[in-house]
Amino acid sequence: MKLKKVLAAPVIGLIVANLALIGCTRPAQEKSSYAISIALPAETQSHLKTLSTATLAHVVVNVSGDGIAQNILIDWDGHNGAPPPASFQVEVPQGSNRLFQVLSVYKSDDGGMAFFYGDASTNLDSENPTVTVPITPLATAGKTFSGDVAGRYFDSAVSGPTGMLEARLQPGNKPSMVISRSLMIEGWFRTFTLSGIPFTYKLTNGTTLFGQNGLTMDSPVFAPSQTVARIVVPAHRREEWVNGTSSLRPEEPAIQIWGFFGNPTALADRRVCVDRTATELSKMIHASAATSLALLYAGTPPADLFQPSNNAYMLGGLPRSNALCPEALMETESYQKILKITPLLMNGEGKDRAAGFEIPFRYGSTNRSLKVDGTNVTATLLPGLASHISSFKIDRKSVV
Repeated sequence: MKLKKVLAAPVIGLIVANLALIGCTRPAQEKSSYAISIALPAETQSHLKTLSTATLAHVVVNVSGDGIAQNILIDWDGHNGAPPPASFQVEVPQGSNRLFQVLSVYKSDDGGMAFFYGDASTNLDSENPTVTVPITPLATAGKTFSGDVAGRYFDSAVSGPTGMLEARLQPGNKPSMVISRSLMIEGWFRTFTLSGIPFTYKLTNGTTLFGQNGLTMDSPVFAPSQTVARIVVPAHRREEWVNGTSSLRPEEPAIQIWGFFGNPTALADRRVCVDRTATELSKMIHASAATSLALLYAGTPPADLFQPSNNAYMLGGLPRSNALCPEALMETESYQKILKITPLLMNGEGKDRAAGFEIPFRYGSTNRSLKVDGTNVTATLLPGLASHISSFKIDRKSVV
């Protein structure tokens, strides 16, 4: 999940409008649900003293309570600077002790993020119920940036679980809050993480993954090893071409983590193999100089990734020259025993191509998940997915 831009308030008003047909009224006790309108009025930045210019980047709302099997989740992201809607709408079942939890993420011009959290309970059983949620800063360890964790998780020696994967935040002694949901199929997954903020990763059946609660991108389970690799990129500018014109777009630091996780027996003969031929990321430009980032395969990344740096770091995994990563096995064992990482593809194509897969597909020799031949479109599923997916559909849209 990328956390991007926009602006909000230290107090969020939840305005409740009854669900009813126009011209039709019913007694409150007959209502089964309410349409909740969540307004985010503009607010001064006096609460964000550690940030330069701050705008609202992300909003997450959870609603839970008796009879609500899974948290109701609203997840808005200001991708590419999109402004927030005038209000967010959610339908909540009637009932008592409805817990509303709100997480607001503010982002500064230099990529730093500040997190605000609030919650309140109310009974949705009156004619016009309302609730106000005051939000306060959530303590974090320094400036925060986002990252991804992707790969395959094994809950046995040969296979992984299937279900909805939730990234959950524990705000103090309050109930945990669902920040995102993504699909895990036979253990193949992609989820997000944040520097300095712990998350617990659970399937909706209650299973906790990675063996513990409260993980950050620096937790030992994600440390570089034979089965885990990561790329660490400091704050930089990315070269982009639009209509024949080149520009440099500032980007926050990022850490991408790839690997095999879970059952020790499954991990015993698996490895991540890294193509180490690239020496620079030519489209990732130094934050304040006109030089591209050098790509190093050893060393210690700087503690503060928001400070300008000459280097990006690809750590962990095994080099493709290693005896456990022979070229003869790169195709026959890829995605089975071997996960191939090509860090150079972070340069312009992004994290999915660097890892060689985009759930539910693996990439082919052209670094694409789909092969188009006239009107025929083919793709290769990741291992273990054939029993879950029998066909796929592509909708083609014309852009004028």
